[in-house]
Amino acid sequence: MTSSGLIYAAILLQSGPICTGTIGTPWLSGDKSEKFDERYEPASLLQNIPSMLDVRVQQAADEIVSHTGIKSNFTVAPANVANALAYIGRDGSRLLLYNPMFMEDVFDNVCKDWGIMDITAHEIGHHLQGHIFRGVDIDYHQFEIEADEFSGFVLYRMGATLEEAQRSTAALAQQQDTATHPGRARRLEAIKAGWLRARDVAGHEGVADA
Repeated sequence: MTSSGLIYAAILLQSGPICTGTIGTPWLSGDKSEKFDERYEPASLLQNIPSMLDVRVQQAADEIVSHTGIKSNFTVAPANVANALAYIGRDGSRLLLYNPMFMEDVFDNVCKDWGIMDITAHEIGHHLQGHIFRGVDIDYHQFEIEADEFSGFVLYRMGATLEEAQRSTAALAQQQDTATHPGRARRLEAIKAGWLRARDVAGHEGVADA
């Protein structure tokens, strides 16, 4: 993966979440049927264009996975995709691909680090729940709901408020259903369900520890 170096990482890590208005271009709400399209090889998707967010996206993926209790085995890389994409190579490698311009737009406009965390967690949710393995019958909407629930769950464990966990989806998701994605309201409810489930688990853990 390309990297713009530690100087960018230092700058980004010093910047706290700043939540502003909605993003300019609603890429996240688009049809992402290419998520399961086996015609593409990873080499044809990857770019050799460094982004100032390469380090931050990798750190976000590592931090998210650390909260699941498993070891990270994802390759995170900028790519020629619409926004962000969970993908598995023909060699079985797990890839988390993202459009650098999209991530930079999210960072600039949607709650900085939490926006990146939400999107990255959503794609990791697709990986961890096996959505990248193509089946005969694909329920795209159910896959998206499950990935959103995972995002809400893990972001709670990372310290996000419900508003922070929902921020990027609230700003980016299309209001109405598309062929591959539920509408904004259902997706926000899914994130909320995951966030509340994580809060309940944390509450039970607190009782047990006492």
